[in-house]
Amino acid sequence: MLDMAVGQMKRRCLYDELADLLIATKDGIRNSKYGMILRSGVQPKRGKKYLEMLLQQKLVETMEERTSNNFPMYRPTEKGKQFLRTYIVLREFLTEYSV
Repeated sequence: MLDMAVGQMKRRCLYDELADLLIATKDGIRNSKYGMILRSGVQPKRGKKYLEMLLQQKLVETMEERTSNNFPMYRPTEKGKQFLRTYIVLREFLTEYSV
C-alpha cells in the first residue's frame, strides 16, 4: 500500500486504491482477483468494482495462464505501469508541498 506503515490506516482516495491494486499485480506475482484485492488492502466489494475499472481502461489485462482453480489471473499493461509511475510522482509532489 502506498506510504502506509503496518497498523497505520489512512483514508485513501480512489486513485490511491487503484494504484494499490496495480502495485499488487507487479513483480510477476500470480494475481487472482482475490489475491490482488487482499494484497492491496482494498475492501473486497470496492476491489471487484475497481478491478473492472482497471480492465475497462486497459490498465490491467487477463493472462492466458489461470490459477489452479481455473480462475483468471491479471497483470498490469504498459499503460497501467505508466499510470502507476505517473501517479507515484504526482503523489510525492503533493506530499512534498502538502497539497
